[in-house]
Amino acid sequence: MQGVSDIKPQESIDRVAALNGRVPDVGSDDWCEVMMVKDAKDWTVDEQSLFAKHCL
Repeated sequence: MQGVSDIKPQESIDRVAALNGRVPDVGSDDWCEVMMVKDAKDWTVDEQSLFAKHCL
């Protein structure tokens, strides 16, 4: 059974795939989407803070 933190929105997965490996600017809408599909266990403390600041 998946926990809430394990659910990755299909829309986010599709948007990240469309980036074709391009690394978006931190804090941009695309960066927020990349973070939405990145495993939470792989986030750095800085990424957590930046996500909270720019994406919520």
